[in-house]
Amino acid sequence: MAEFSVMINLGKADLDDYSLLAKMLHKTGFSETKAAQVAADYRLLPASFKYSSETENMTAVREKALKSAKSVSSKAMVLVSEC
Repeated sequence: MAEFSVMINLGKADLDDYSLLAKMLHKTGFSETKAAQVAADYRLLPASFKYSSETENMTAVREKALKSAKSVSSKAMVLVSEC
């Protein structure tokens, strides 16, 4: 099973936009990544997710995330890496 890390930037967006994005992505199988706290306060971007799939490749995961992100902001950018 492939594991993916997904970072999404909505451009000029507020936390409500990121909350809407998170709800949309949860419906399609993405889960939020929680930051670990090590010796200091550390936070990930508001839109850091993980995704697992036995059949989808990195391009398919990016397109799936980008479709949701673009419905929230036309300036959305998505970065996907395979873990």
